[in-house]
Parts: sequence; structure tokens; C-alpha cells
Amino acid sequence: KVGRLSAKTHREMVLQLEAGMRLVGEDEWSARVVVGSLGIKGTYEVRTAQAAAVEEKLTVVESGGEQLREAEILLKLGRHAQVAGLRDLWIVAGPRVLVFSDLQHETLDEVVLSEKEKAIVATKLARGLQHVHECGVVHWDVKPKSVRVTTQDFDDDVDDGSWFWDSFEAVSCGALSCRPATIDLPSLQVKLADFGLATTEDADFRGCTPKYASPETRRLLLDHQDDHDDQDDDDQDDDQDQEDSSKSRGQRRRTKPPRDVSGQVRFAAVTQDQYAWGKCVEEMLASKGRSSRGHAVLRLARRCSDPDPRKRPATFDAVCGDLAVLLRGEIETTSDPADVGLCFDADDEARLRTNFGRAFSLVARDFAAADRHFREALRVVAEAHGDDSEEYATVLGHVAASTEARGDREEATALFQKALAICEDQSLGTPGPALASALQNLAATLHRRGKLAEARDLSERALELTAQLLGDDHPDVARSLNNLALLVKDEGKFHEAAPLYQRAISIWEKQNDDDHHHGDRGGHLDVANCLNNLAVLLGEQGKFHEALPVARRAVHLFERTLGEAHHTTRHSAAFARGLQSALISEKKRNTVGNLVNVMLVADQKKKNNKNPPTEEPAGLLDEDDSVASSTTTSSSSSGGADDSRHSAADDDSRHSANDEV
Repeated sequence: KVGRLSAKTHREMVLQLEAGMRLVGEDEWSARVVVGSLGIKGTYEVRTAQAAAVEEKLTVVESGGEQLREAEILLKLGRHAQVAGLRDLWIVAGPRVLVFSDLQHETLDEVVLSEKEKAIVATKLARGLQHVHECGVVHWDVKPKSVRVTTQDFDDDVDDGSWFWDSFEAVSCGALSCRPATIDLPSLQVKLADFGLATTEDADFRGCTPKYASPETRRLLLDHQDDHDDQDDDDQDDDQDQEDSSKSRGQRRRTKPPRDVSGQVRFAAVTQDQYAWGKCVEEMLASKGRSSRGHAVLRLARRCSDPDPRKRPATFDAVCGDLAVLLRGEIETTSDPADVGLCFDADDEARLRTNFGRAFSLVARDFAAADRHFREALRVVAEAHGDDSEEYATVLGHVAASTEARGDREEATALFQKALAICEDQSLGTPGPALASALQNLAATLHRRGKLAEARDLSERALELTAQLLGDDHPDVARSLNNLALLVKDEGKFHEAAPLYQRAISIWEKQNDDDHHHGDRGGHLDVANCLNNLAVLLGEQGKFHEALPVARRAVHLFERTLGEAHHTTRHSAAFARGLQSALISEKKRNTVGNLVNVMLVADQKKKNNKNPPTEEPAGLLDEDDSVASSTTTSSSSSGGADDSRHSAADDDSRHSANDEV
């Protein structure tokens, strides 16, 4: 989760972070400060907020699995001194994934190095590739742009031991900045980066830079291009089929048998990185006037980049061994204490595995990959804390959520119930946040299955426990209120749901004001969701006048949080337009109803004032009858004053009733 995050979005839905912005994860220790953009869409430079600040690269993953695959490779590699590895991974609103990795600014082709420094770079790069291959990964795209080099100067006249503690802190967080004890030149940080085309050894070929590709890899590139050309031709054939129905599709479609390139890929993967390493070192040592050390390294590089794969070293173990023999006594003091791989500890690995599972489930919608990471997280937690611990129950809850997203609600409910049972056993006498979370998770899945009574009992327990643990004004209390309001609304108790929504909105707005001194900043996605829920509730009650401003405010916050193009924003905006149309229609109906009532009353009045019809025509009456009738009518008029006044009173009452309508 990200709290107190001020962010802007544009139509491409890429999170826009500004310099100086502070990102906070699960705790203050994980906080980062944005330094600025790296010039590539969705990538930023950030710095850790601790005293010993470390520069990192932040990549914002919006959708799809390609960037997640690269982060997954970094997780597999762990932390190593010569690899720009994974630092952290967060799931944020959207949903989006924030991937933090090591950052080095200068690439190998941008720095000026002495011959001795070049030998150091060649050695450290070989060690990094050795670690990559030991982890079962092939980089495929080693080139000067993929090698990051940073120099770090030291004052040789002052040696107070501070460099030792600086290096200790840097190594503990996975960076390389340790000063060798006897070296008299700047310490070099060398990191292998850009694992976008990297694969595991048994995976498909994804690409390579042709200049640094071995001959067998170039053949793969050509086959790869032919496959794309065939697909383009097939697409054009399909278009032609639709235009011309006189020919059969089989006559025009290029029928090329599929190639089995798996063997070629495995063959190329064996020595492609050795070939590219040799090419990079050849370019680096291309200048004249080399010493015997430079000639020795150059001969090894040329052997690695030999066109015949049988003449290349089979592994980087052999390359590193040859370098150690060639440069013995020359640069052996440049070895770093962090050259060995540094694995994540159990808690870090479990947290990262869990976040990867959530990312593949929520963002990439790759449930097979999500299940793989969840299983690994459960295994790590079980080994570290036991399968009856709250940590295990927390991961189990994420597994259940992914299972439900896949559509298996029965299995998800069973997993949620198991997680709740573990938390209840662990929290006897001292209930904690894990129990409240387990209660809320099970309540939510029962709610979605239509078991409202059971869900409400659990939701009310979760709300009471959360308020007891965190206080009445905590954002988690607001979330519990929102969830309970949804339940109550589905039970048909609208009058109970509205106050719950309003109280949740009030808590979130107060939290935003406390954090930023101006509202609707941090946590405004929660406010938007709750406002939208309240607008739906009011709309279902027919209170369009009250619902419309609430819905418009929700749309505004969704636009700020997710962007105008996000499906949630579009749905909310469509609902607001529907409310407006309903309000206009209601006004029209009221206006038409009033006009109809007026016309009906006027018509009734006319009928009441009409004289009853005579049986004989007026022209057939004789004169005496006519006078008598006139006299009778006159006397009736004069003698019936009370009756006429009563009739006028009736008319007045009808007019007043009409005005009221």
C-alpha cells in the first residue's frame, strides 16, 4: 500500500511523480523520495529516506506482464554486488506495481578508464555473469549500455576506518561501495543491468542486440524475424480473404511448417553471454599501447568471442578462473567482500513473493504465475515461522483472494476460514490486526456469495476490533465502515447504510487534512470509492438531487487518482450522467403532471357549470311558457342566494386544491 502519496495522472494512465515527492510503504523505514524522471516513460530516480541514502530506479508497471517478468528475473537473482538487483515491489492503487531496483547512472561506453580499471571492470562483469548463470538465467543482451560503472574516490591520507562502516551499511542493503584495503585508485562499482530480454535457461528466445550476438544467436534472430514476417503475411491474407471470396484461403495462405527452435535456443544460450562479454571487453581494450596485462585480457576476450562456439569457454566459471590466473598479483586486492551472492532473508523473500503473487493476479491476470509465487511465499513463511503463525495466515489470505479472482469461490472461502482459524488460535486473549483482517476478508467473500447474515456478523466484529486496536478515526476503521455499509445496503436497509458511508468519508477526509493540510490528496481513492457507493445508494432511493453532487465529486477524485481513461473513472462518469438524465426526466414528469392536473380540474369545472339540456328545442316554446320559465329562473336566482354562495365556495376550494397540486 502507499499512504500519503500525492500523484497526478494523464490520459496514458502513467503515474506522474514529481521531484521531492515522498513515497511511503508499509512503514517509514521503506520511505523513498523522488529525485526526478529518468527520461523514459514510467521510470524515475528515487532515493531512500534513511541516513545512508541509496539511489534506486523506480519503474511503474501499469498493465501486462513484461516488466513484471523482468522484475521476476531480478528476484530470482537475489542481491549480488555485480547485479543491479531488485530492491522492493509495491502494489498501489490502479492497480499498479512500483518496482524498485538498483540504479547506476553511467554506462560502460560513457566512462573514461585506465587500463587497470578496464581489467577490474572485465573481472567484475565476468563475476556478475557467473552469478547470473548459476541462478539459471541467461542475460542475452550484454553490451556496454547494459553495464553500469561508477567510480568512488577516497582520501588516502585519512584512514579513520569510516570506509569500513560505510561499506558495511552499503552491503547490508545490497549495494557495492566497499573500499579495498590496499588499492590506490578509485573503487569501481560495476553492475550488470537491463534484464528485459533475459530468460531462464528453458524459456523461449526473446531477442538480442545484433552487434553483440553470436553467429548461432544471429540465426535465431533471423528465424525470429521470419516468424514475424509470416504472421504479417497471414494477417494480410486474412484481409484479402474478406475482400475476395472467389479464392479459397488455403490457396493464398503461406503454408510453412513450424520450426522447432528449442534446441537452437538451448545451444545459443550456452555461450551467448560469453560471446557478448568478449565483444564488450574487446571494444574496451581496443586502444594501442597495451601492457602485458591488457594483452592477456584481450586474448581471453577474443577467445570468448570466437565464431566457433566450441572454442569458447563453456561457462563463466572458466572465464573467471582464467582471469584469476592471468591477473594474479595485479588486481586481486580489488575483490569486494560483497562479491558473493546475498540472498533475501526469509521475511523479505516472503513479502516480495506475496507482492509478486498479488501483482500477477491483479495487474497481469496471470494466475499460474501468481500461484507459483504464493506457494513459494507459504513455503518460506512455514519454514521461518511455522504453518500455524499469523504470518502464514496473512499470506494464506492473499492466496485465497487470488483463488477467488480466478473464480473458485468455494476454495477461496475455505482458505479464508482456515486463515481466520489460525488467527483466532494465535490471538487468544490478545486479538491483533491479523485477526481483524481475517474477519474482514471472510466477511467480504461471504457477502459476494450472498450469505449476508453471516457476513454481517463477521463485518461488525471486524469493525469493533479495528476501532478498539487503532482508534475510531483510523483509515482502516473507515474501510470497515464502507464494507459494512455495502452489506447493510444489500440487505435493503438503506436508512442504516447512508450514515455508515458518511462516517467513513468523514474519517478519510480528516486523515487527508491531517497529512497534507489540504483535502483530497492522500487516500483520495478511498474517498472516491466511498462517495461513489453513497451516490449509488441515494440513486437507488430516487434521491437524485442528493446523489448527483456526490457522484460528481467521486468522478473528480477518480480522474485525479486513476486518470480519465481508467475504466473505473469512465463507469463513475457514466453513472453521474445517468443521474443527471434521471433528474431532468423527473423534472419533466413533474411539470407534465402539473399541467395534466390543471387541465383535468378546468375541464371538470366546465362540466359542473353547464346547464342541464332541455327536452324540447327553445324555438318550439310559446311565449307564455317562455316568460314563465324566465320568471321561475329569476325567482330561483333571487330566492337561492345561499345556494349560489355555497357553489362559489366550492369553486374556491377547487381552485385552492388545484394550486396545491
